[in-house]
Amino acid sequence: MTREILITDLPLDCIMDCSTPGQAADDDVYFWRRDPAVAKILDALNSDTVRRGLKGYGAWDEDELADDEQNRHRVLWLACGNFREYIEECKEQGIDPFGERPEDFDPSCGSDLFTLE
Repeated sequence: MTREILITDLPLDCIMDCSTPGQAADDDVYFWRRDPAVAKILDALNSDTVRRGLKGYGAWDEDELADDEQNRHRVLWLACGNFREYIEECKEQGIDPFGERPEDFDPSCGSDLFTLE
């Protein structure tokens, strides 16, 4: 089962729209969730794996985590936030976030991979 989303799986506009610091992203997440390419990625995630991964954040209770569709919205939001942090740190270091990264680059926040564990 798919448990990962790569930064290259999502359009850059999706990442940036769904992760605007200090602003609610619900409308953007809802918009991008309907994009066929994004929906295909999210729909490939196993619902139980998503639920367990989100439970680890401690932000949602059992009743909230019972909603598989809402969980996929949460995953998109979390993944985009992770990717945005990575993109911003790469830019600060003069590194292309979508290219090969130097071996000695160890980002302090974010990643080019979002994994549900």
